[in-house]
Amino acid sequence: MNSATNNLPVLRLGFIGESGVGKTTLLASCYGYLNSSQFFQEHGYMLKASEQSGEDLGALFDNMKTTKKFPPPTKLEYNKYKFGFIIRGSDTPIFTVEWIDYPGGWWSDELTDPVETQRRDECLISLLQAEVIFLLMDGNLYLNQRDKYIREMLCKFTVKLE
Repeated sequence: MNSATNNLPVLRLGFIGESGVGKTTLLASCYGYLNSSQFFQEHGYMLKASEQSGEDLGALFDNMKTTKKFPPPTKLEYNKYKFGFIIRGSDTPIFTVEWIDYPGGWWSDELTDPVETQRRDECLISLLQAEVIFLLMDGNLYLNQRDKYIREMLCKFTVKLE
């Protein structure tokens, strides 16, 4: 992607979830799949990431394919991954997809570092500006605790909004 994509319409996607629910894993999986030439040939569109984002996500996707394992939860930085949405017959993106990724522990841990607190608050503002927000949950916790799990998880996020 080049600087010309900065003038394109942006579709912001936010994924809300605690640490370990698979936000980054989902991102890398989708990117790896949607960036493949086979997908492009079959469906006529693809996502093209910036060089660094593509390398990072591509490496994570390749590692999952090779090891057949999900990566462990990480303390990743807050990041806005940007992708160009490219359709067959065009070499340039027609719009930009922005995927907001962040450390899930931000919503459950007490932050003492003012810089990290500021980054979390910036992330929250970005999430609230997203056109689409997905809620990711731990399926095992949901099966064991049902409504209690959902209430507690949502409470963690709403407390940060106040």
